Amino acid sequence: MSGRPQFAAETVESFLAEEYGFHGTLDTLPSERDQNFRVSVAGRPRYVVKIANAAEDADVVDLQHDAMAHLAAVGIGCPRPVEARDGHTIGTLEGHLFRVLTFLPGQLLALRTDRSPALLTDFGSFLARLTKGFAGFDHPAAGRHIQWDVTLAAKVLSRYLPEVTADRQPLVERALHAFQQHVEPLLDTLPRSVIHNDANDHNVLVQEQRVTGLIDFGDMVRSLTLNELAVGCAYAGLGQPDPWQVMELVADGYDAVGQLSDVDRTLLPHLVRTRLATSVAISAHQQALAPHDAYLSISEAPAWRALAAFDQRLEHR
Repeated sequence: MSGRPQFAAETVESFLAEEYGFHGTLDTLPSERDQNFRVSVAGRPRYVVKIANAAEDADVVDLQHDAMAHLAAVGIGCPRPVEARDGHTIGTLEGHLFRVLTFLPGQLLALRTDRSPALLTDFGSFLARLTKGFAGFDHPAAGRHIQWDVTLAAKVLSRYLPEVTADRQPLVERALHAFQQHVEPLLDTLPRSVIHNDANDHNVLVQEQRVTGLIDFGDMVRSLTLNELAVGCAYAGLGQPDPWQVMELVADGYDAVGQLSDVDRTLLPHLVRTRLATSVAISAHQQALAPHDAYLSISEAPAWRALAAFDQRLEHR
């Protein structure tokens, strides 16, 4: 993708030694638009290096750091920025914003095919605590416009629909129509707040039957508060035999902590469906731009299956 950094590991190692004063072994981590490395010191993962896309705004990175500090203060597991020798947490490497975050231990939810009811319910409770944790938090950069903001879903889906294969376009078209019919008329009345906006299964960390943390704050935005739960439900259902039941379990866990209204319960399936449709539509667009980047399609096949499942339930109930 345009502006995406492509630094050699040796360059990053030298920069870390010079600016942060430590040496470590670097392993590449996947990213949609940036360049990330896990840094192990004495054989143990300790840090994550994030080198931003050239188009990234320093204010957005500042938003992420402020959000992490705010959430950590209320007990939400998330990374924390590491200061360089000069005391700053945001530097530059050949024009790219450069930062180091603490490494958060845990297993990715994406690697857990055995997503038990207990784990899914705890995930919902975690999302409710996350929503409560964001209460009172704001930042000027949170008002940005990004294509992952659900309030822009109609524009995004309409824009990328032609890039979806013809046989699958009806699934996206029906999701778009349902969003316009059920969600758009209520957009001005629904609660809004700053949300993480990307609690997908590759960003959620678990241990045993508990969710312990959340990483990658790059899609934060001020948007519909309920969409925090919807995003989590959408991705928790990937690869599962019944994505609808997954949504209900996660929502029950959320409700036990955060309380869902009747309106929330009614809109949630439509928001989950919208997120799944947005994911596959953006994936189609990104693959057209970078057809050889496997990471850009990492969730595509299970997302299509989950979207079809929601289409079946919502169109034929």
